[in-house]
Amino acid sequence: MTAKTARSTNKLRCTLAALAAALFLTACQKPLVARVPSDRPAARPRPAIRLPEPPAAPAPTPQQIAAHQLTEEGRKLLAADRSDDAITVLERALSLDTENGRNYYFLGEAWLQKGNFDQAREFNRLAELYLRGNPRWLQSVARQRGRIDAGGP
Repeated sequence: MTAKTARSTNKLRCTLAALAAALFLTACQKPLVARVPSDRPAARPRPAIRLPEPPAAPAPTPQQIAAHQLTEEGRKLLAADRSDDAITVLERALSLDTENGRNYYFLGEAWLQKGNFDQAREFNRLAELYLRGNPRWLQSVARQRGRIDAGGP
C-alpha cells in the first residue's frame, strides 16, 4: 500500500469513527422540541368502567326446598318401580312448587311406567316448558317424549 492510500484509509476511518460517535451522542440526547402549553385543561383520567354484577339467584323458599326434597323422594320411588307411591309424593311436591320442571319430568316418568301415555305426554310437555333454560334436562325430556311416542319404556 502506498503512503497516499494509507493516509486516505486512515482519514476515512477517522471520519467514520467521528460520525458514529456523533450519531451515538445524539441518540442519547433529550429532544430539543419543547412542549407548548395549550389553552385546553389537562385531561382528567377516565374512571374505570364498572360493570354491574349479575343479579344473584334468589334464595329458595321453604316451600321450594320441601318440594325439591319430595321430588328427590319421588325419583327414588320411581327407581324402585313404585310408580303409584311416586305419583303421590310428586303431586305433593307439585302443590308446593308449581314451577319445578324436574317434578313434571318425574311425573311423566311415573305415568309412563304405568302405561298412561296421555298423562305422561302432558307432564312431558310441562317439563319441557319449565326446563327450557336447561339444555341437559331438555335432552332428557326429548328422550322421554320419544319413549312416550313409541308407546312405552
